[in-house]
Amino acid sequence: MSDRIIAEWMLAAAYHLAGDQVAAMKHCRCGFELEKAIGRLDINLFGYDHHLRAEIALARSLWLLGSRKQACKQALEAMNEATRLAPAANYCMAVVHSVPVLLWNGNTGDVADHVDRAISLAEKHSLRGLAAAAEALKGEWLFMSGRPAAGVEALRQALKALHREQLHMVIPAASRALADGLARSGIHEEARETIQSAILSAERMRQIFWMPELLRTQAQIILMSPNPDHAAAELVLRQSMDHARRQRASGWELKAAAPLARSMKDRGRGVEARTMLQQVFDARSVTSRSTGPRMH
Repeated sequence: MSDRIIAEWMLAAAYHLAGDQVAAMKHCRCGFELEKAIGRLDINLFGYDHHLRAEIALARSLWLLGSRKQACKQALEAMNEATRLAPAANYCMAVVHSVPVLLWNGNTGDVADHVDRAISLAEKHSLRGLAAAAEALKGEWLFMSGRPAAGVEALRQALKALHREQLHMVIPAASRALADGLARSGIHEEARETIQSAILSAERMRQIFWMPELLRTQAQIILMSPNPDHAAAELVLRQSMDHARRQRASGWELKAAAPLARSMKDRGRGVEARTMLQQVFDARSVTSRSTGPRMH
């Protein structure tokens, strides 16, 4: 039975990263239902607790499918649970993959303590890849907290380490954050080059999971430039929404729809903008009802 449960959770993680959030949620919940029959599994393979990894996958899928409040609650619970688990890699892994849920939601208040603790533990135990991933999250948190210059520098250093450790799973997110931070710091040309490179790399490695956010950031960098090309930005935002829709990731679709609506309104197309936003909200409601906010 335990092998079947682990298989369900591994499938959940695979579907999540492959861009099928509905299937990810289905396999996550199936594993938790099976686990109920035998009690909480205590399985540490390759230094990671499988139940914890499933809880993190659930948090991420919940947010992407539109259940933002529950997703953030689940992410915080996973990190708090991980503080009680050995080895230290469990906590560091939980922070690296749970904190993004909070940042996707714009929640910066609960991030700093967890990230700093993860960096300290990862460095103490020579977990270089996890230390670099946590440093990247700290950089993103810094510029989201109003310190773009410090955030950019932290992300530059973190990305060097991530490439050195070949931690390809989180490099797209760190590159996106760096491009965003550069644009917010007024370094527009490097921001454009950074996000374009990240998109090309994601396409080459078929990391379709990250495409909605990479494209949204590319569009917002265009809009933040001194001479914004609104038509080009709107086209890229629609591409971001299309990618999100294919994943049923209504959370990311809405993040792209908001700047698209603002751009449309600024160009005298307020009615069209409202109609577009309403369609996104309606679709999001349908997705939330069909997947359900039920927890394990």
